[in-house]
Amino acid sequence: MNFNTFTLVFLFICFIWSGFTRTGFGFGANALMLPFALLVVPDPLIIIPVVAAQAILFCGFEATRNFLRIDWKTIGWIVTITAIPIALGIYGLINLPEEILTLAVYFVTTGYALKYIFDWQVSKHNKIIDFLALIFGGYITGFSLSGGPLIVAVALKRIPPALFRNSMLAFWTLIGSTKLITLALAGVNLQSKLFLFTLPAVIIGHLIGLYFHGRILQSKKFYQFLGIMLLVISTLGITKILL
Repeated sequence: MNFNTFTLVFLFICFIWSGFTRTGFGFGANALMLPFALLVVPDPLIIIPVVAAQAILFCGFEATRNFLRIDWKTIGWIVTITAIPIALGIYGLINLPEEILTLAVYFVTTGYALKYIFDWQVSKHNKIIDFLALIFGGYITGFSLSGGPLIVAVALKRIPPALFRNSMLAFWTLIGSTKLITLALAGVNLQSKLFLFTLPAVIIGHLIGLYFHGRILQSKKFYQFLGIMLLVISTLGITKILL
């Protein structure tokens, strides 16, 4: 872990945000954090193993603690549909050039930003669109763990609100475990030092997210602000790579 002081401080703040989104939203620990982190560490394979390990630790703890408040039937259905796309995405993560992966992350983030800004919704009664959203979201989750918003858009329609956050945390525990094991078997550096360095940051964000959960999900203005912020970051990231 050979980063300068500015990069370390920036990453520490990014992982506070990561912990906050994980417990505050029930998703987004990577999708909403990775675009920021890639501005200073332009290689997803450095950041993603850390996020996957944190998903196992924090999501796993909350899911275990609330085991009976999880919609396991719907989670099983989502896992069944997304399993193959996720596997294909992990293969891409390991084999594609880092610049291609980084560009893909920023383009996906741009799509999420526009969704939040204009409050686009996935059709409520279209099974085909739901299926395609899970397939695409699964593939994005495979190569970057950033498919959360697409998967969540479908899950929100099937999981009761009282069970939603814990159910999604259980899902991310399963996905994080699968991804970390696969990366380890492929010989990828799991960045244990970066994991330990950012662990206090994630704990801080985790606790803040627990406090604000519920208030955030009901605030459309917050999501619009988040969308504008993500759009600006994605534009900067894409420009930085292409110029």
